[in-house]
Amino acid sequence: WTGLIGCASSPPVSEEPTGQAAPASEAAGLDQSRVMEELSARSRIPASELRVLLGDCSRTQLAMTLCASRNLVAAELELDAQREAKRASVVPECRAEMDRAHIAWKSERDRICSEETEEDKGGSMYPMLLSSCKTTATKARILLVKDMGACPGER
Repeated sequence: WTGLIGCASSPPVSEEPTGQAAPASEAAGLDQSRVMEELSARSRIPASELRVLLGDCSRTQLAMTLCASRNLVAAELELDAQREAKRASVVPECRAEMDRAHIAWKSERDRICSEETEEDKGGSMYPMLLSSCKTTATKARILLVKDMGACPGER
């Protein structure tokens, strides 16, 4: 799948060095409250607790996992925004094709990341590694969508 890159060679928390790290979404200009709201909804952890846990991404495995999840949420929100902008700029006939391509890409991303992290399944690092893989692939997809032509497949 064009734009999907593997994750096995990527460091699992490359976006999060030690200490307080800025989420990937800050560089993208995403509204941090939207990222936190979405992360809270997905994790079912109140935003006030998330802020504390995200304060030091290297403190505990839970903090590392939540930071990786935050980065995935931010990347997915950015991808959604890019997709919506692209959909608005294309002829209606292309929108259904774009939607089918996105659904297929997401399914393939999830399958590949699941395969690449299979040996870690059941371990405490697994959720972090899975989120990191999906984030890497999603960031690559963002670049592809930005470069996409009038209809999927065109440049």
